[in-house]
Amino acid sequence: MNMSGRQSIRQKLMRISMLVVCSALLLAGVLLIAAEIISFRRTLIERIGVTAEMIGTNTTASLTFNDSKSAEETLSSLKSAQNITCAVLYDSNGEVLAQYTRDAAVAGTDCRSQATGLYDYHMGLNYLDVFHRITFDNKIIGTLHMKSDLSEIYRRIKWYGVTIFAVMMLSIVAAFLIMSRLSKIIIRPLSEMTQVMLEISQSRDYSARVDIQSHDELGLLGGQFNDMLLQIHTRDTELALYRENLEQLVATRTEELYKTLDELKHSQQELILSAKMASLGQLVAGVAHEINTPVGIAFTLSSNILKKSETIVSAFNDKSLSKSQLEDYINDVEQNGQLIYRNLQRTADLIRSFKMVAADQVTQERRTFRVKEYIEEILFTLQPKLKHYQLNIELTCSDITLDSYPGAFAQIITNLIMNSLMHAYEPAGKGNISIKAVEIEGEIIIEYRDDGKGISQENLMRVFDPFFTTKRGAGGTGLGLHIVFNIVTHTLGGHAECKSTEGEGAAFIIKFPVRHGGLA
Repeated sequence: MNMSGRQSIRQKLMRISMLVVCSALLLAGVLLIAAEIISFRRTLIERIGVTAEMIGTNTTASLTFNDSKSAEETLSSLKSAQNITCAVLYDSNGEVLAQYTRDAAVAGTDCRSQATGLYDYHMGLNYLDVFHRITFDNKIIGTLHMKSDLSEIYRRIKWYGVTIFAVMMLSIVAAFLIMSRLSKIIIRPLSEMTQVMLEISQSRDYSARVDIQSHDELGLLGGQFNDMLLQIHTRDTELALYRENLEQLVATRTEELYKTLDELKHSQQELILSAKMASLGQLVAGVAHEINTPVGIAFTLSSNILKKSETIVSAFNDKSLSKSQLEDYINDVEQNGQLIYRNLQRTADLIRSFKMVAADQVTQERRTFRVKEYIEEILFTLQPKLKHYQLNIELTCSDITLDSYPGAFAQIITNLIMNSLMHAYEPAGKGNISIKAVEIEGEIIIEYRDDGKGISQENLMRVFDPFFTTKRGAGGTGLGLHIVFNIVTHTLGGHAECKSTEGEGAAFIIKFPVRHGGLA
């Protein structure tokens, strides 16, 4: 920071004013001295020129008759001219006819010049040389060379310098006094305003005001400053009024927010439960549809056996039963019985798988189960949904036994597959789904992948958010993957993440402990 940055406005004004006054006076003094030098130089040349012309006229006879004595007497009249230091009179041949020297101090000075024909006058730093051609009958009969010192001009310069310096000092003093008075008039309102600002900054009392004494720009500034203080004071008064009831207001609003938050959490849990029940309902509908086919076949075959049995019994009672009829009946019963058994076995398998998965999802009991067998049971119960797609599901799993919550595990696998069916593939579409499960250091890692449409980067960050779906108008609730995330992170104490590139499918990486140590 420079020196001027730490000076007050008054000091800056004084400094600028003094600088302007000094510069103006100095410039005026220099111009005045320069004009005086030029004027005195011209006057000196004219005066010596007149003297030279007069001496030349008086020495015409001496030059004509080559009378050096009379010439010297004429030159001696120059004693009355104090500034003439010496003079030399040359004849027509350039020889010295007479010479004059003012005093002993310059008696040894050689005033003779070898350039008498080059110029009429020449001014150096200390002397002025004047050359005057003396003519008679239009013929140059000699030359007069006069040398004058410049002491008078230097005295004048010195006198002017002293005078200008004195005037400058007096002007500076006068300007200082005037500017001190003027600066007080200008600075006083600013100083008062600054003082009010300092007091306000220390006391925080915005009721203070600036005393306005003029109606100029400074008065306008003071008025605007007072308006600003009034606005701040009004605002602080209102804030103080609000602050009195702020704690009660905050407590009331906080209670309302907590109540609203509890209601939202309750609603969210109900929606999640509804989504689980809806998923279970879809599973029930699908299993019921799948059971209907084998049960219907078994019913038809058993009805056929009953009719044939009635025919055989009637023939037996009439004693008209033949061997061929009995053999045909036995073959039909054997074939139909095998078909009935296979269909009823399929029905039993469906009911058993559904009963296991559904019971696990409803009760959420903890037990030990084998991962691969349980995933196969889940896939089996999802066949009613999967048969509408041409999907190849590859399950890769080592012999892993979990001590955890099979219902929660079934919900994870079911929601991931249903998410792929809704978002990754179109109905009757082709694709591949792979499910890999490995156990590493007491932790199971499940990697679920599909080669469907994939997820955009914009949606990837929100894929686990509740109620976020891109198929809301097509049956999507936005809770499927959110339920997966909650089960993995809260129920199973694990971690879930999703990786995807749009157009290249999606992958879900799920990790949780093999032996759960949380809720029992």
